[in-house]
Amino acid sequence: MSKENETKNKGLLWAAQVGEIIVLIGTAMWLFLPQWAGWCFAVGAVLFAVGRICGEQGDYAISTNKNIDFNLRRLYRQRMFGTIVLLLAAVLINTPNGFYSFFGLTRPVFYRTSLWLMPFSIFVVFELYTAFRIPSVEKKLKKS
Repeated sequence: MSKENETKNKGLLWAAQVGEIIVLIGTAMWLFLPQWAGWCFAVGAVLFAVGRICGEQGDYAISTNKNIDFNLRRLYRQRMFGTIVLLLAAVLINTPNGFYSFFGLTRPVFYRTSLWLMPFSIFVVFELYTAFRIPSVEKKLKKS
């Protein structure tokens, strides 16, 4: 790997890590400062998605190379799907209240303010699952 590619991968890894921290800060801000939480969450989600999709792990997910293990590719694709769902949550946290009246969700207020929590929960499940399974599969591949 060339020095330029290594620097690029480190930068994208840094972007994904910082983006994930900003997403967590935006999630916590939603309880106390909801008017700013959506923007913080969206900035973190976009930064995280750029780092995750454009990085080396994104290459594994969209690769058609048959030399990469099927289970490993599947796990990286699940992680990619989770990232896309996080972007959906970022859109939903920033939608105005009038948007939901189209879907008949004008009452109760709970639906209008927390509709983004479902895609965010899906992202968290995919992220936790793949965070433990990917190292396990890579370790198994190194042994064999």
